[in-house]
Amino acid sequence: MKKKIKLLVNFSTIQGMVQIFAALSGFLLVRMLDKREFAAYTIATSLQTILIVLTDSGIGIGLNAVGGRVWQDRAGLSRLVSTAFEMRMKLALYAVPVGMGFSLFLFRQNEVPWLKALSLTLVTVLMLWGLFNISIYGAPLRLHGKYLAVQKLELIAALVRLLLLVALALIYIGALAAVMVATISVTLQAILMRKLAAHFLDFGAPCDPDQRRD
Repeated sequence: MKKKIKLLVNFSTIQGMVQIFAALSGFLLVRMLDKREFAAYTIATSLQTILIVLTDSGIGIGLNAVGGRVWQDRAGLSRLVSTAFEMRMKLALYAVPVGMGFSLFLFRQNEVPWLKALSLTLVTVLMLWGLFNISIYGAPLRLHGKYLAVQKLELIAALVRLLLLVALALIYIGALAAVMVATISVTLQAILMRKLAAHFLDFGAPCDPDQRRD
């Protein structure tokens, strides 16, 4: 009982800190970005949301459902992760062009210069690699009970983002800089999560047709 209470307290504390850092980052952006820059930043984050939804399409739920049956089988879990990556990459081939077209249209509607609009779009798309790794590698880690480890990586990413934004705020911060900071923090979290997941997975495993159908 004491162990469960301690786990709950640790989980709640770390999650609370993540939310505080995220809220501080958001508050800083609201205070530092002017109306036009904040509009551009909002469009970029909308593109991020669109890409996440379109490239997931239930794969995350399926990953957890199928993973619950094979989580103790290293080879089976490795094939499942490779299958999920393959499926999300295929969906990205369709989602990225659609999302980029949508975001560029909105950028131009808000009179964002072409070069800046393209830069914001490309940096946001680059974030996909980190987001894929976080969502896919997070599943096997949680299946192995590494909840606190996953949370700590999320905490590190949130803290890095906040510190970078504070540092930039002392010089200059715009929509492009804010999106780049988000991409950097997400990429860092993904690299650390991939390294942690290596304890339970074999990278480069082949895809599994049966798991793909499931």
